[in-house]
Amino acid sequence: WTAPAGWTKFVEVDHTTAQRCTLAWKRAVAGDSAASFVFTVPVDNNITYQGMISAWRGCITTATPIDASAPTIGVNEFDNITYDAFNPTETDAWVVAIGFYNDDLTTAGAISGTNPTFVNNWDLESATGTDASIFGYSGSSDGNTTGGRSHSTTSMADDISVGVLFGLVAAPVTDVYSGR
Repeated sequence: WTAPAGWTKFVEVDHTTAQRCTLAWKRAVAGDSAASFVFTVPVDNNITYQGMISAWRGCITTATPIDASAPTIGVNEFDNITYDAFNPTETDAWVVAIGFYNDDLTTAGAISGTNPTFVNNWDLESATGTDASIFGYSGSSDGNTTGGRSHSTTSMADDISVGVLFGLVAAPVTDVYSGR
């Protein structure tokens, strides 16, 4: 798909011919409040297109907010979604896990492990027959590797899925007392 101006793709993976997962970022500006964005998809080729926009704050305000370590991608089949270990460059990392599942109304379970302990931020389910679910988790890490992770789903039919882990670069904290 083609992103609107100002968006930068940083993950794009095909899992068979039935699933493509793409992640892109855009720095919010004053005019973005209540804005709409048009993402152009190719001519229908029997692939369902789903989208999710989320806002994150506290990231650096110049350069890319995506951690310098390459995102990790786990391609899966069946009910569990796995996430390959991610080793952030940042020592105080905010790690994000996004899972994609090609089946109807597939609720996600908790992600195993600590550092970070992931909190479910969203669980977007499509209606029966449109075959896609998107899950988003995040948590604060001390910068050490996450280890491999997984979570189960409530799907009644086994299907393909992708799990992506990446980090966000935090803005420097200013000490208001010393001016640093």
